[in-house]
Order: sequence, then C-alpha cells, then structure tokens
Amino acid sequence: MTSPGALGDSTKIIYLSPQVFGFDFGASYAANYNEGEDTGCSTNQSSGWCDSAYAFTGASAIGIPAAGGGFAARRNEYQAALRWRGSLAGVGLAVTGGYLGAGAARELTLAGTQARVFNNLNVFQVGAQATAYGVTVGAQYEHGDSNYFWGNTLRGDRPMDQFFTGASYTAGPFSFGANYVIGTFEGASRGSFSAAQADASGGRSNFAANPAGAAIMRRIGYGIGGNYRLAPGLDLLAEYSSYTIAERGRDFDPSNAGVQDRSTTKVFLVGTRLAF
Repeated sequence: MTSPGALGDSTKIIYLSPQVFGFDFGASYAANYNEGEDTGCSTNQSSGWCDSAYAFTGASAIGIPAAGGGFAARRNEYQAALRWRGSLAGVGLAVTGGYLGAGAARELTLAGTQARVFNNLNVFQVGAQATAYGVTVGAQYEHGDSNYFWGNTLRGDRPMDQFFTGASYTAGPFSFGANYVIGTFEGASRGSFSAAQADASGGRSNFAANPAGAAIMRRIGYGIGGNYRLAPGLDLLAEYSSYTIAERGRDFDPSNAGVQDRSTTKVFLVGTRLAF
C-alpha cells in the first residue's frame, strides 16, 4: 500500500560533485515522470506523455503517479542535496540538507478551461548521523507539499511531515540495528475537482466540497535486525519489520464487514547475503 512514486525512476540529468573539505552535493532534473528513450513529445498532442504539455484532459486524476507506464502530472522535477562528512573528537559525523521541487500540469476541461488542480512539490529535508565506538545513531526530518506516494497534492491539502530515526551497533563480525519512522499526510482529500465549477469560475474555484472533511493519514513503521559476517563477503542476517497505516473513518479492507481504519503488515526475514 505504498510506492516510491518513481522519483528515482524518471529519466533525468544527474550531477554528483567530488568531496571538498568534507562537503559534496548532488543535483538532478527530470522534465517529466516518463522513463527510457522516446518519451518526450513524439506528436504535438497535448497529453501527459508530452514534456511541454502544461495542461491536458485527465491531469487531475494523476497527481499520484499511475501504476506502470510512467504517467503523471508532475513536471520539471528538480532535486538538490548538500552533505558534510567529517569527525570531531573521534566521533564521525555526517549532516545533510536537501530540497525536492516540481510543478504540475493543469487540468484542461472539455470547455477549454485550464484549471490549476495541484500544489507544486515542495519538500525540505534535514538529517544527521554520528558514529563512535561501534555505535551509529541518526535521524532525518522531512516537511512539505507532497503525499505519501511522492505525488502532487490537491490545492488545500495539508503538507506531509515525516520523521525517521535509527541506531546500530557493530562488534567484530556481529552488527545489530533498529529504526523507526512516523509520518502524517493528507488522507481522504479535502476536495475533488469539478470541471463545471472550473468552467464557471474561469479555473479559479475548481473544487467541490468533500463532506467527509479533512482526514489525517498516519504511517508508522519500525524494524530491528542483526547481521553476522561468516566470512569476507558472506553474511547471515535476520530482521523483523512492521508497518501500519491508519486513518480514522477510512476503510482499508472493504472485503470485511465494518470500517477497517488500520492496516498493519509484519514481516520476518532470514537469509544470506553474498558480495564479491
């Protein structure tokens, strides 16, 4: 019930700098969500497949990228991050800051109105990590206009807030770690697109009221695991993780009677890893 939104899958231009005085940075640009060659404007048709199509019919339905095919309203996605790595009094440190931004195509109604339906992607993140005596601890915080699929939110939707923290300990061939993440996002949207209202108002008032009101979706996950290095390049591992999605009044399992407003997935994994 979650997806990366293909932020790392889009065809894009990427630059990664060398490290200078502990600092390095990276930046990327993607014209749209499409993947692979020949995914630009092969025709002059105004559609979601065309980089330069700033409005097209059906855009309001793909703020969250559609499954498969590389199809979304997201346009001109750019990312940038700066990192510093060094040490202080024997403690290894890493600090990062980053930004993700992108525009969104407008909905083109049958009457020819161009309606702005989505917020631009606008997400900031900061993080830090410290290592000493075999112990590593870290944390990261993200905030901005995005939903849990890294898609464009509808205008008026609440921003995302997500916090992640983790720790690990290494002693000889053994290593153990645990992490925890919690995020709040717009759940059942506060409004829905109305072509009739968009046409009547020239695209300025383009949302029909949602009687369910604004809902908060919470996503909480944690994991714990261990690793034993049996030989160079050969590891034995075991880990357990749990991930919960909850939103009051929203049914995540309509196949069962009643409102199942909480859904939890639990996974236990044992295995080997070989690297050479």
